[in-house]
Amino acid sequence: MRWVVLTDDYPPQRGGVATWTSSMVLGLRAAGDEVRVFARARDGLKGAVGVRGPSFGRWGGAWLAASAVADLVRADAVLATTWPAATWVSRFPGLARKLHVVAHGSDITRPAWSASARRRVLGHAGVRWTVSEYLRKQMGALGHDSNVLPAPVDPVACGPRSDGLRRVVGVGRALKSKGGD
Repeated sequence: MRWVVLTDDYPPQRGGVATWTSSMVLGLRAAGDEVRVFARARDGLKGAVGVRGPSFGRWGGAWLAASAVADLVRADAVLATTWPAATWVSRFPGLARKLHVVAHGSDITRPAWSASARRRVLGHAGVRWTVSEYLRKQMGALGHDSNVLPAPVDPVACGPRSDGLRRVVGVGRALKSKGGD
C-alpha cells in the first residue's frame, strides 16, 4: 500500500504527536508499505521531505498539501497527523476519500480551528482514528464513528519487573480532555 503522511510534528521535533507519527511510519514500513512523509522543514529532519513556506503556522497545511500533490494523487491512503494538513486535503473529494485523520486530544475536545473546517474534515475523511477510548466517545458525540489506534508501546510486551509488578509510564499533559485511558 502507498501512504502519504502529512504532519507538522515529526522528529527531531519533540512531543507526543511527533513520537506517535514516527512510530506509525516505522510500523507501516515494517509491514511492507511504501510511505512518503512530508513534514515541516527543521534542522535535523531525516526520513521525510522537508516543507517550507511563509507563515507555516497558519498556512502549513497548504504548503504540505502543495508539496505532496503528485504523491497524494498516486497514494492509496493519506495520513494527516496534524489537523491543518487534513483541512487542506479534505477540500478535494478525490483525496478526502483516501484521508485518514487522527485525533490526539485537544484537536477534538478543544479545537483551535473553525467549526466548519472540523465538520468538513470529519465529514469527508475516509477513515477517522483516535488514540483513546475517551476520544472515540468524543468523536461519537460530534456524530462521527472512529476507531481507536493501539498505543505505540505494548505494556504487556514490557514484561514484569523482578517484583512481579508491571509498570507503565505515560508522559503528557494531565488534562481531562486527553482521556488517559
